[in-house]
Amino acid sequence: MGEVRFIRLALVCNVSLAIATAQQPIINNNGGVNAASYVPLGAPGSLLVVFGTNLASKTIVASSTPLTTHLQTDTDDISVQIGGQWAPIYYVSPTQLSVQVPWVFATSGSVIMAMTRNGKESAPVWVPVAQVSPGIFTVSQNGQGMGWVINAITGKVAQPAGSIPGVANVGPAAVGDHLFLYATGLGQVAPAVDNGAAPCPLSGCPPGARQSTTFVTPVVRIGGVQAKVEFSGLSPQFVGVYQVNFQVPAEAPTGNSVLLQLQAVGYNSNTVTLAIQ
Repeated sequence: MGEVRFIRLALVCNVSLAIATAQQPIINNNGGVNAASYVPLGAPGSLLVVFGTNLASKTIVASSTPLTTHLQTDTDDISVQIGGQWAPIYYVSPTQLSVQVPWVFATSGSVIMAMTRNGKESAPVWVPVAQVSPGIFTVSQNGQGMGWVINAITGKVAQPAGSIPGVANVGPAAVGDHLFLYATGLGQVAPAVDNGAAPCPLSGCPPGARQSTTFVTPVVRIGGVQAKVEFSGLSPQFVGVYQVNFQVPAEAPTGNSVLLQLQAVGYNSNTVTLAIQ
């Protein structure tokens, strides 16, 4: 009888240990990447995607701005620190989360990142950081292929017609068109915004609101040809998302997969494609 009790006690202890271990969050080494380019490099105010295991019991998405630094449900309380500062959280799932790098911290070298789930802290990992980490958002959401490039006049995504499932307003740009792209990692802006905050509410910017422009204006190259940049700053209603407005130069090549890239203070973005007719 005593042996049976011992076996039962051992089973209970093993199950309890397994549950406790399952709750321990783990961030992969080199698991923090630019949310647009998927390059393992962060910058002040940029968005990171972080990969790991046991990060949450289910997907939790922030429902409003400013983003919270403690994302909570009935099963989870999630927080993340980067460089010793609380990071605003966009979403978390069992294997992935997205956070904003705090605006103010040392901008060269590496900083420590760790997350806490229900009081259990992950092992810390190092995240490389720099003044900028330019990345262009893509349709595939992995830093490759077609970029989210929009015609500022027509609102069309500048890609081949019918190339994006579920998106009807798609069509090639033309030489001379004014376009804009969505990016992250373009660094500090003025006027500054708070961690986790968007420059304007979802209802729109108030009359006379000043746009937050980047300290560094990136170079835009289309098929290797430099384009005129008309604006570089935060997209008004998103956290950590930048908008770069530019004009397609007369010398730009045409085709369904014309290469597009940003360059800023020695850093290159991922190379994406757009369509120019």
